[in-house]
Amino acid sequence: MSIQDEVDEQFKILKDNYPGRELQINRLQCLIGDIHQVVPPSIFIFGDSATGKTSIVKAIFSKYRENASFINCIDCYTPRLLFEHCLNKLSGYVPSPDNLYTNYAHCETMSEFVHYLIEICNENKNNEDEITGKYLIFDNAERLRETNPLLLSALLRIPEITNLNITIILISNIVWEKFRSQTGVLEPILLQFPSYTKNEILNIMIRDCPKDENKNFYYIFIELLYDVFNKPCRNLNELRHMAMLLYPKYIEPINEGKATRNDTVKLFKHIEIYFKQALDKLYLRNISSSEWNNKSIEDYIEPSINSDISFELPYYTKYLLIASYLASYNPPRYDLRFFSKSSENKRRKSRKQEDVSSSKKSQQLYGPKVFPMERMLAIFYSIIEDPIEGTIDINRQIASLLTLKLLIKIGNTDMLNQMKCKCNVNYEFIQYLSKSVHFDITKYLYEAI
Repeated sequence: MSIQDEVDEQFKILKDNYPGRELQINRLQCLIGDIHQVVPPSIFIFGDSATGKTSIVKAIFSKYRENASFINCIDCYTPRLLFEHCLNKLSGYVPSPDNLYTNYAHCETMSEFVHYLIEICNENKNNEDEITGKYLIFDNAERLRETNPLLLSALLRIPEITNLNITIILISNIVWEKFRSQTGVLEPILLQFPSYTKNEILNIMIRDCPKDENKNFYYIFIELLYDVFNKPCRNLNELRHMAMLLYPKYIEPINEGKATRNDTVKLFKHIEIYFKQALDKLYLRNISSSEWNNKSIEDYIEPSINSDISFELPYYTKYLLIASYLASYNPPRYDLRFFSKSSENKRRKSRKQEDVSSSKKSQQLYGPKVFPMERMLAIFYSIIEDPIEGTIDINRQIASLLTLKLLIKIGNTDMLNQMKCKCNVNYEFIQYLSKSVHFDITKYLYEAI
């Protein structure tokens, strides 16, 4: 089989597996070409979440595994991790017990990375008649802007610096204009993955039809689901998730003999209440994929006081969120009384209710107050009973709370010691969170509800 025949065969397979992405697949394959051809220095692939960017890139480069380094920038959140993972994958080096889980090389700077990159490419050149192309692929590339302001600019200049046949591929959910800075970033080739149309989404979702189900009947269900959910949610992954959760409930009257497959109106009236309740659970993912077949749909969508807060947070992250709530709703002048480690101040806590009774207005009515980060950390270290392990990155967990919008940053500063925030959860949420770590928050609140 010729090279062109292989390309045509791969395009046909990708076209069948990723409907609605023929133009993007063809464009990307044309840009990459054959592994022994000269490749473009950089490509920027962008589009909304769940538009097939990462999946298609992985599928195309599946036959170039030895020459491609696929890096998730969420996992490799420091330059050293990013450099060392790239070198491991390009060199074929695998950390294992035999090598004491070491990496190909210890690499912390861009100059060291370029040196080892040239070394790996030269080793391949000695073993082959012609040098092959190398591909450095960075998924969630928007994280590179936060890692180091100069890192992105340096990565895009690697083909120019090394004079090697290397392509830098960036995959992101945001547009290229937000990557531009004053550091002189080279302009890559842009490739957009637009949002799926209704017909494309339905053509993809019909692939999830159960094997023993009629596709025409299942198509009616997913079209109904799309019409209900399309305004608040166009994310394909969420729509497929909801379809797999709600379909057993949709056919429940049929299984019980109360309706037939032609009773569309009766089936819709039965599922309507579940659609309304499920709209409140979009993106929360209160149930995992592995539990779809083991847990009833009522456990997932029936309204309950605990349903919105059942997602998991790490142990110390829970305490950080509790500390932020206390910092938002307790007046700063009472910190010494509530959080001092001395026995004298602990005895003063018994007089808290007396102070509260004289307060004419509830702190909850005012909403969360802004607090400096050092105050929240002081409360955190006061309420945590066990010593903090050295491997715990508190700063990283605070960043996660900010990303999840459980903490709201006030102001423009990104320096942790100068940052001011406010808590973005209600009392019901924090009460159940406190119970999950066996912490009685009412003993530390200026005004317990």
